Amino acid sequence: MKKWISIFLVFFILFQGCQSNDSYVGLVYIHGNEYIAQEEVDKSDIKVGKKVGKIHTKINEEEVPEHEYSSNMLDKGTKLFEIQHESRVAAQINENRYRIFEKRES
Repeated sequence: MKKWISIFLVFFILFQGCQSNDSYVGLVYIHGNEYIAQEEVDKSDIKVGKKVGKIHTKINEEEVPEHEYSSNMLDKGTKLFEIQHESRVAAQINENRYRIFEKRES
C-alpha cells in the first residue's frame, strides 16, 4: 500500500509541475490605442485596406505595450493593415493569414 501511495504522489507532483498557468493577452499599441488579439483568419475572410505600419518593438509577453508600434505578441517587422470599413486592425502572419486585433475601449 505504501508503494502505491508513493507512486501516486510522484505522478501527482510531476503532473502538477507540467501544468502551466501562463496565459497572456496579445496586444498591439498603435496611434495611442491598445488593440487586443482576436482570431486568425484567411485573407479571403477580410477586406485588407492600406498599410498602417509595422511592429518596431516586441516586448515580453507578460508586459503591456506602451510605445507606438510595439507588441507583446507580434514579431518586429510584422506588417499591420486597416480592415476596410472597420475599426479593427489586421497583422499579416504570412501571405494568406492575418491575426485580427480589436481596439480596446477605455
